[in-house]
Amino acid sequence: MKGVSIGVSQHLFILSLLCCASCTSQTKLESAPVKNGMAQIFIKRVGSFLAFGASSARIEVNGILVASLSANESYTGDLTPGQTTIAVSGNLLPGRYVINFEADAGKTYHFAVEPRGDSSIGIPAGFAPSEANGVFRIRPNSGE
Repeated sequence: MKGVSIGVSQHLFILSLLCCASCTSQTKLESAPVKNGMAQIFIKRVGSFLAFGASSARIEVNGILVASLSANESYTGDLTPGQTTIAVSGNLLPGRYVINFEADAGKTYHFAVEPRGDSSIGIPAGFAPSEANGVFRIRPNSGE
């Protein structure tokens, strides 16, 4: 019986697949302290089921796509203090859920992204939703 040999091009192909798989969600871990003069957000995707086939929640902060989160994944990022807009949308269906708030330097803001209808918890004052469409919603949480 002959052994199977893999050529250089096949090695490169496998290596490129592994590299792509490691960076698909663009998530960071919550471990860094808040930088001087900055604010920070921590966003966790909660809810174990897929919302109408949407397997990932696309997160935009101030108009920039920062992450695509699957169930139980999270993202941590720095914010310039001031008016902040966070939007979440599904990867398959149109619509998005958007909240706006004033970020203060030195603070970390915790959010949960969940399929709409997963929870009846309201949005606290100071975190005004400006759009409430799509399969996901984002809400402030206690950070636990």
